[in-house]
Amino acid sequence: MPAPNAHLPALSDEDQQWLRWWLAEFDRSWNEDLLAAWISELPAEESLRQVALAEMVKLDMCRRWHKGRRVVLEAYLKSFPDLGTAETVSVDLIHAEYQLRQLFGVPAHLIDFTQRFPQQAHDLARILSAEFPVQSRPGPNDAMRDSAGIPSADTDPQRSSPTPVSGMPALSSQKVLPSQDTEPDQQVRISNLDSRLAPGGEIVPGYKLTQLLGRGGYGEVWEATAPGGKPIALKIVRNFEHTTAQQEFRALEFIKAVDHNHLMEIQAYWLLDGQGAVIPDELREHPNAPKPSMLVMASQLAGKNLLQRLRECQKVGLPGIPISELLVCMRQSADAIDYLNSPVHPLGERMVSIQHRDIKPENILLLGNIAKVCDFGLAKVLEGTSAAIHSNSVGMTIDYAAPEVLTGSVSAWTDQYALALTYYKLRTGMAPFQPNLAPYSRLLAHVEGTLDLSHLPAGEEAVIRRATALIPEERWTNCTEMVQALVEAIRGAETGEPEEAPPEQVTRKNVSSPRITVRPAAAKEEARQNAAPVQPPPPQPRTLPRVPPAYRWRPGARKNSTTGVLTVIVLLVALAVLAGLIVWRATHPGRPVPQAPPTGKIQAPALEPWA
Repeated sequence: MPAPNAHLPALSDEDQQWLRWWLAEFDRSWNEDLLAAWISELPAEESLRQVALAEMVKLDMCRRWHKGRRVVLEAYLKSFPDLGTAETVSVDLIHAEYQLRQLFGVPAHLIDFTQRFPQQAHDLARILSAEFPVQSRPGPNDAMRDSAGIPSADTDPQRSSPTPVSGMPALSSQKVLPSQDTEPDQQVRISNLDSRLAPGGEIVPGYKLTQLLGRGGYGEVWEATAPGGKPIALKIVRNFEHTTAQQEFRALEFIKAVDHNHLMEIQAYWLLDGQGAVIPDELREHPNAPKPSMLVMASQLAGKNLLQRLRECQKVGLPGIPISELLVCMRQSADAIDYLNSPVHPLGERMVSIQHRDIKPENILLLGNIAKVCDFGLAKVLEGTSAAIHSNSVGMTIDYAAPEVLTGSVSAWTDQYALALTYYKLRTGMAPFQPNLAPYSRLLAHVEGTLDLSHLPAGEEAVIRRATALIPEERWTNCTEMVQALVEAIRGAETGEPEEAPPEQVTRKNVSSPRITVRPAAAKEEARQNAAPVQPPPPQPRTLPRVPPAYRWRPGARKNSTTGVLTVIVLLVALAVLAGLIVWRATHPGRPVPQAPPTGKIQAPALEPWA
């Protein structure tokens, strides 16, 4: 385990939840020029800023080492003085570089780190002594090794690969390093694990890898051939001990029974031990079962996802996916999501609904002309209309996250919010934010309800505006209703009427969705500025949800707190004077009521929801 950040326990639960979101988004968006820009967006609150800064540096260092750039900690101290100096820098940052050196086979001796960081040498030695315990039987060189502070080479063979960032997922290219006291045949199996993750290799028996389709912070996806030569997709999630892999496996356990024509079916899955061997199903719950280190899932092989389809359209000069094609995908996706969101799934003796929680263009796949929702790693069982989110639940993409998710809960309308923003992205080719908006400001746009939906025609904008309402209950009843409202809005903006299928209920598997077609000429015009929009009924007035303390440090949030208090006092005094005049008039009939001097119109200041 990596050394924890010393300031982390001092943060509130809400601040820790925000930090996980921030680091997950930074890891997902990372490139070599990103660190400085994101650091400039960190909050001014000292404790939260220091923790976020240190964890981002660990992530950046890890990414660079994996790209072959062996950057050292001193380079960061020079570029970012807030980290401190060689005498004051946190020991967990020093430990992160030590782990990376071990991971990539670069010499990492405590004596060298002692010379570089003398003030932290004792703390680093204490961490390493716990991480690399010395054998109980002393050898001839143990005394020399102990005096030099160099850890023993005899390490725990079951210890997983170190993760450079506390609380963050290990990168998929990390390797399991065999210990010197491992049996020779076990060393061969460990060293061959990565060689099996290559074209022609078999990570599970009978499934031969063909080509790598994609790699992210949590794992990788391969095209493979199943027994009999059928093409399939294999998703491989490494570092099973990490929160992300545990989330994926828990979701898999109840999502495997869900069956729908527009949900990607999980055909099979396996747990692998530290040496890459499949753990038999009957041994998983046994007390002496091998410890899982990897999760492998097999599913249908898709041609592309909707984000890839969007890029194809943009390459030929279109702003987004043609509307007739997009509406078909939205209808099919809405069918699948509504089925997930319906309380028809047995869990023990209960019937529950399921929220996907990660709807986005990348997670809607195309198999020919059929759209299928995939990637259920964040799926959550829901009883009723809302539930709290566990603090360790991370991974959702910020650009599509509903405000209630960002404030620590999930609702029956969370997936609808994400599908609405997926439609906006695929329709316009843009995210619903002002250009060049920083990540933290994008998060605020969700929570404050200031999404920029102006690139849609007015009728469609009204539909998506309601689907992204701050109060979940004010959104559409379900996703199918939202898509139907979009069809009506587009019909009102066109000169001709589209062929439209009647509304349908949530379907089971093999009940296909109706195809929606719009006249090609109308689709080509994309319902532009001369449209006559038909807007759906507006939502009822609403108030902003309570925002957790994680956001209380927004710059300027407290500047008007004194003014607000004084204004309330003035209003209370005015009401008291008015009440006194009324009583005086009632007790002194016939006398003229004194007129108060004109004071002008009193207008309450704008509310500050962040105060």
